Amino acid sequence: MSQKKAAQKRWDILANVIKSKDCYSDVTGSKRSFQSYNIVKLEPLEDGSEAGEAEWRTVSYREVSVPVRYLTPKLELSHLVGFNNTGNVCVWPSEESLAVYCLNNIQLFEGKQVLEVGGGMTALAGCLLAASRAPASTIITDGNLTSVANLEMIVKRISSSAICDNLDAFQLRWDESLDHLESKYDVILSADCLFFKESALKLVNALHLMLRPQGKVYIAAPNRESTFEYFKDLAKDLFQLEEVENYSTEVTKAHESYLGQPGYNEDIHYPRLLILTK
Repeated sequence: MSQKKAAQKRWDILANVIKSKDCYSDVTGSKRSFQSYNIVKLEPLEDGSEAGEAEWRTVSYREVSVPVRYLTPKLELSHLVGFNNTGNVCVWPSEESLAVYCLNNIQLFEGKQVLEVGGGMTALAGCLLAASRAPASTIITDGNLTSVANLEMIVKRISSSAICDNLDAFQLRWDESLDHLESKYDVILSADCLFFKESALKLVNALHLMLRPQGKVYIAAPNRESTFEYFKDLAKDLFQLEEVENYSTEVTKAHESYLGQPGYNEDIHYPRLLILTK
């Protein structure tokens, strides 16, 4: 299969997921096809409506909670046009699973300089981790300006609520020069950023550049047409690799409960966890 046809096939997979609304979270508790594992809880904020443009919700896991602004675009594939706009269309299961892993292994992040790349509109893992106050600082980023504008609003609200004062946001594209961020971070988080094979090598190089010696990258992503394995093959030249099986009993239990149900596809939904060490 040609590279062009393979890329088109992956876009078709992504389009089908989005059109079926499988990646949306539902806070109403109504019966639906798979949208999230519902381990991280979402509740609407009473003062959170913005005339259909966005909705503020409280995102919580165990004792940690933060206000997060969810964009609510009408589901159209035109939303994918532009620099990797997928993070504005929905919140993917990998984000929830990575957040759960981080908060259950909080000791890994204590006193660390943490960066989340490709955080989309919510950067759930980074926001919840910052709210735990374990890291020395947390930066949440995305390459898409719409996502970044939303992340900046989240940071402003979290900071004004005195939940934490060590959270910031800015635009980060790994296809541009990042020399000013060389060896700056102890830990980098990435949720569902492996879908585009065309940018995989640039992502590997960017992670290696920004990470400090002995630093670690925590990646949650589904297999999705072997894009996960493709990334692993590229990363092995610069990092030590460890894939963690059953990284969360809650995620594993939820995943197993959905197997065989309509709307759930392990290849495109279930996040695997990969740890890179520099």
